[in-house]
Amino acid sequence: MRKAGLILLIVFGVIAVAFAVIVFMGRSSLSEEQAKVEDRWATLRAPLTTRYLAVGEVNALAKEVGGDREVVRELDGALIQWRETGARGRTARDPQAEVRLANRIEGLTGRLSASIKSVPKLSANADLVKAAEALPPTVPSTRLIDPYNRAVRSYKNTLDTLRNRPAAVLFGFRPQDAYEPAT
Repeated sequence: MRKAGLILLIVFGVIAVAFAVIVFMGRSSLSEEQAKVEDRWATLRAPLTTRYLAVGEVNALAKEVGGDREVVRELDGALIQWRETGARGRTARDPQAEVRLANRIEGLTGRLSASIKSVPKLSANADLVKAAEALPPTVPSTRLIDPYNRAVRSYKNTLDTLRNRPAAVLFGFRPQDAYEPAT
């Protein structure tokens, strides 16, 4: 009876050690994949900031021409939030929150462009129409966007593997959002 208990204890010990090794190996691979996503996002941050400065100018002109429209207010608030995230130091940034905010700004930019084309008061202002048309449809280029989105997919695939699930749960790894520029 004692011998069986000792064998059982050894088996459970080996299983526990194997589980710990799997978890820490999973954590390592998830950390590497997450770092790739964050590095790819860092290459998008400056071009997006430049784009959002131009979007802010168009938005301000739309506010001046068309008054207080919901999309203008929402976009104004999102652009202020973007500037505030950029003012934080590199270590205080949250890339995932930035991606969500960038996706929100892109959606609002699309709505603003549609409003400029469809609202007579806005479409009648030549300066506003010209400024809106001067906005590139997507900035930065797909040359920068695609590597980020590929890194997000690779991270998600790593996250979804059975051997990495325990590490993901234990260490709080979560899926990342892709960047979806306005088209």
